[in-house]
Amino acid sequence: MALDLQRIGTGVGPPTIVPLCFALLNHSCCPNAKLIYRGCQGSLTCMRPIEAGEEIFISYINEVDEVLSRRYYMLELHGVKCLCPRCAANFATGDCKVVNSWVCPCCKSAVEDQAVQCSCGTVVSCRDRQQRLRREHAIWTALTQATNYVSKLAAALGKSKWDKVDRDRVNSVLRCVSQAQWEFAGLRPSGSQARVQAWAQLRSSVGAIHASNQDLMKFLRQAEMDFVKELAQQHQHISAEIEGKDASIGDASWARRLVAALRLYELTSDTLRLMRVGPRSDGGYVMLDTGESIKQLLSYGVGTNIDFEWDLAILGAKVHLFDHTVACLPRQHPNFSFYQEALCAEELPGVGTTLTEGVQLLGAGPSVLKCDVEGAEFASILSTDSEVLGRLDQLCLELHWLGRPRCGDAQVKAMALEKLNEQFVMLHAHGNSYGDVVDVAGYQIPDVLEVLYVHRRLLGSSFRPSGAGLVPSELDANNCPFVPDICLRGAPFGADVPDEAEVPEAKSAERVPNRQGQSVAHAARMRYMTDVPGKLREDFLQVRSEPFPIEPEKLTDRPPFIHRKGSWVPRQASKVPDKFDAKVDAFAHNFMQEMRRRSASGRL
Repeated sequence: MALDLQRIGTGVGPPTIVPLCFALLNHSCCPNAKLIYRGCQGSLTCMRPIEAGEEIFISYINEVDEVLSRRYYMLELHGVKCLCPRCAANFATGDCKVVNSWVCPCCKSAVEDQAVQCSCGTVVSCRDRQQRLRREHAIWTALTQATNYVSKLAAALGKSKWDKVDRDRVNSVLRCVSQAQWEFAGLRPSGSQARVQAWAQLRSSVGAIHASNQDLMKFLRQAEMDFVKELAQQHQHISAEIEGKDASIGDASWARRLVAALRLYELTSDTLRLMRVGPRSDGGYVMLDTGESIKQLLSYGVGTNIDFEWDLAILGAKVHLFDHTVACLPRQHPNFSFYQEALCAEELPGVGTTLTEGVQLLGAGPSVLKCDVEGAEFASILSTDSEVLGRLDQLCLELHWLGRPRCGDAQVKAMALEKLNEQFVMLHAHGNSYGDVVDVAGYQIPDVLEVLYVHRRLLGSSFRPSGAGLVPSELDANNCPFVPDICLRGAPFGADVPDEAEVPEAKSAERVPNRQGQSVAHAARMRYMTDVPGKLREDFLQVRSEPFPIEPEKLTDRPPFIHRKGSWVPRQASKVPDKFDAKVDAFAHNFMQEMRRRSASGRL
């Protein structure tokens, strides 16, 4: 805490006094050091060679998680978006396929956890995933039992009596461990998260053994060496994610067409209105209220949140739900029909289905498509005939990675949106605040966008181009409660993209020296984390043509304290606000008195 009680660092580890040098360590998802606590003693250990003058980073979260999980936990726990090079590379080109993956039984290469097909062409069915999960659980059980036996035996005998144990009995247990290791290596690739955890468990259990037996000592040294190799391999995979990654979305002309295809429209008729279906949070969608009830719903990518589908089922709609990542639905309804299949551009029997096959399940009456499939929507739209798409009345889509080359370049995404614009009109759009606002062809668009497309036959001429732009309304719900919602006026949402205008050239930002003598723009690019108010005023990581709008005081090395639901301070303050404020004032008064006393006595 600074003398004015302004937070300058966050303590990590057990509730003990944290050294100031540890408290000021910044975060990166590709750290070069690790903070380890053993009891009350903390040690900072380097994970790779660190050059002189290079900043030391640790990870505040589990850096092995996927980028979306890391983004969520950083926002929830610290109230900031991580801007490290690894996160930028993951959002652009995807996560590492090795860290969270399986071994393909045919080509022995890494296959992502939720992938439906390997690069060699091998199809991964839901039955295959369930079988490998059961096999992994059985191997984990055998490995845990064997390591627990060794640990209990070591604790009971101690160092002096360990060599007197029945050698055949110990060798039998060690053979079981070796067999489990061999089987586990056939399921998970080297450097994967699950494999490192398994080797770490084995290392910790045998670490208490002290013996002079040559065979046993050889096994102990091999267990330590295997763990070190697996951990080094994992670090190599993580470091390789940010090397040689092309973050360009593709050709500039196609990027411009992609932006132009995101034109937003508004209603002009008093008989038509928009309504929200589902919760007032992430999981609800905006639809057009035509006065006629929805009869059919196709829902792809349901996960564990089916509130939107549930509300329509209660109103009498027949709902067809598709998701290959879950085994069953969290709730059941007579109008639900669940298919454990993924949405694909081509048919994979028993594994993936196409939009054409889904539309064939629909009957008569108004029909709606809801799709949240993490980027697979563009290829599916392109592979579907226009006549099939024309049978749908409304499309509730979540468009992913609009400004990134992930899941297709600008040409693929522009062609898919232009195909929709031939028959549909975008009547509503809302930026997902978990994502970023990116620059595409000189225009700012959300990386993840929730949209509503309505067929032109339902509207007639009752719509016009919107002049308001992407402005949150009472129908919208902020996806991320830790940061304000996204608001973007002007093109492409609130104005047309000129056809013949050239892409504006990026100019260097104004050089305003900060306390270290560097320009503010340079300081902004060098920071991996930034305060939320400064981030929302302008995305200062992008070079803009106008003068740089951020004052040096807005750029902080540490995130500010953000009151979040469930945190201790707001909870206590809401109970007894007057009493709580008095305690804070008393603490501040006593703290300042003690500081002045120490300063006067020369002990500060």
